[in-house]
Amino acid sequence: MFRLLSVWSLGLAFAGIAWALPTVDPTYEVSVTTGLVYGHGQVNAPVAGEKALLLDLYEPVGTTGLRPVLVAIHGGGFIGGSRDNLTFVRMSQEMASRGWVVVSIDYRLLGDDPVLSSRVEPLVAPTTDGAPAFVVPTLRAMLAAVDDGLTLVDWLLANVDALQIDPTKIGVMGGSAGAITSVHLAYVLDNYGISAPSLAFVADYWGGSYIPPGDNAAAANHLGAGEPPLFVVHGTNDPTVEFERSELLVARAENQGVPVEFHPIQGAGHGFGNVDIFTLEASPGVTIFQRMTEWTRSVLPATTTSCVPDTQTLCLNNGRFRVSAMWNSATGAGAATAVELTPDFGYFTFFDDTNVELAVKVLDGTGINGAYWVFAAGATNVAVDLIVDDTTTGARRIYQNPAGRTFETVTDTAAFSQAVVSQATTSLSTVDLQLETRQSLLLNQGRFRVEIDWTSPEGDSGQAGGVEVTDDTGFYWFFDEDNLEAFVKVLDGRGINGAFWVFAAGLTNVEVTIRVTDTATGAEQ
Repeated sequence: MFRLLSVWSLGLAFAGIAWALPTVDPTYEVSVTTGLVYGHGQVNAPVAGEKALLLDLYEPVGTTGLRPVLVAIHGGGFIGGSRDNLTFVRMSQEMASRGWVVVSIDYRLLGDDPVLSSRVEPLVAPTTDGAPAFVVPTLRAMLAAVDDGLTLVDWLLANVDALQIDPTKIGVMGGSAGAITSVHLAYVLDNYGISAPSLAFVADYWGGSYIPPGDNAAAANHLGAGEPPLFVVHGTNDPTVEFERSELLVARAENQGVPVEFHPIQGAGHGFGNVDIFTLEASPGVTIFQRMTEWTRSVLPATTTSCVPDTQTLCLNNGRFRVSAMWNSATGAGAATAVELTPDFGYFTFFDDTNVELAVKVLDGTGINGAYWVFAAGATNVAVDLIVDDTTTGARRIYQNPAGRTFETVTDTAAFSQAVVSQATTSLSTVDLQLETRQSLLLNQGRFRVEIDWTSPEGDSGQAGGVEVTDDTGFYWFFDEDNLEAFVKVLDGRGINGAFWVFAAGLTNVEVTIRVTDTATGAEQ
């Protein structure tokens, strides 16, 4: 017998694509959850005790896999301000619509008379020694904001799975006091023996470093080689935070080889009331906000995940793809057992090591259309999550097969193309073989004859042209010989479970019917 993948809805299979990188233009609807508690901070006012630290969570709807995070920190001189700042609300909405998970936070302010935790104690003396007494409470409030920023990062890392976020792609964006906090979190802490969070970038709007507060050059020189990329916007006539702070910080970044982009706004003062980043142009036709969306996307790191084959992990294509599977049934759940057969093919078992229940094949199609193809098929009636990591780009995709249903088909053309199609075991009938035509492919030394018929939404139809790539693999075109629109591979799995496996995937928006004939038995599907 042979097992045939039921190739359904090829024309719709690639609708609703979710990209590995955030988009430059608005793409997603946004879900907002307000008033989440991300931690607590000690305060002395209005009464001594703990203050709940709150955030608003902005999430793009319809994304899959791990998502990048943007932490938004409002301004207000460490005296006032809140996450309800209208500009930050709009920025948070806009960034989430582009695929970011945005957390906009409140933090303890001067009026709370915050009590610093021990982890920021090393910053107290460098920040307050020699400062006028009346300034010290504000400087301590500045350190409390850093303290709360660290609490926020801890909260994010503790909720990676719940939020579906990538812990290697957390960026911070701040305005004024929020920018000062962002700069301190990214560039200052390690100079004082404090473990700094691993941040992807800093977007600094009229901020800078204030440690030590009286020496702008020394404050800027905390930034070192290998630290996060920096995006700076600052008005040249800022009366609140000296423009020189940004000049020195940018110069230091350039000196240390840290990627930096600087937008000095000639004649502008301080704050979003003086600079409308949604209309003011960074370059002809590109606003400052649009440029920030492009820049933050461009500097995100490519996460590299290691691949070590074990009883639950396949490392395919020379370790480029790390593949694992989780199963879930009414009676239990667990990790599937992995068995690697060849450098690009393996299978998983769930309950019995002798039963093949999920087969996975990675096809290198870079010579055809610049993409890798991940094929999977399962003969199981339990729910399955197939997890595929590209260890070169850090892209991850999780394919879900709810119990009793077929695999959903998804793709990620920004990193590597993938297709997961369903498998169904069917009874086979004997049919008369037809004469071969140029539209047919004869695979596996001529044993399997494969044909594809297509029907467009406009009602046009025809038979696809086939192009054989290897003895067991071919692809098809419908309208133009240069366009790859469907892939078919026949895998000889008789050494595993006595079956042949037919994998298929498509990059087309027309209806497709695939006919596979076993020329040895006459069976057709």
